[in-house]
Amino acid sequence: MNNKQYEEFTANLIAEGIHYIIGTFSGSGDSGYIEDYTFLDKNEELIDTNFEVVHNTNEFESFITNYISDYDWWNNDGGYGTFKVDLKENKINTDYYIAEITYQEFNESKNII
Repeated sequence: MNNKQYEEFTANLIAEGIHYIIGTFSGSGDSGYIEDYTFLDKNEELIDTNFEVVHNTNEFESFITNYISDYDWWNNDGGYGTFKVDLKENKINTDYYIAEITYQEFNESKNII
């Protein structure tokens, strides 16, 4: 999806009354994906919609993934997060949580008898 296609896409969503898209994402072990989308109107009220264009387009997911891939939330121990797209302002806000396994070494010696 190039910028012109994105502009057309968002214009269609706004025409449907959708002003914000909230999504969740997660991943680990070299793969990650967007799990779910929620749509909000201009008052940030939930819109119950069957607007399948978001769910059925890999292009939109790829486009958004470019903006949520600043941190490595899909590799190794993984991570998860949310994003919110403001369609009118053309802005995306993200919250990330990155998992990291750490090891701590403990050595001690005790008498057993």
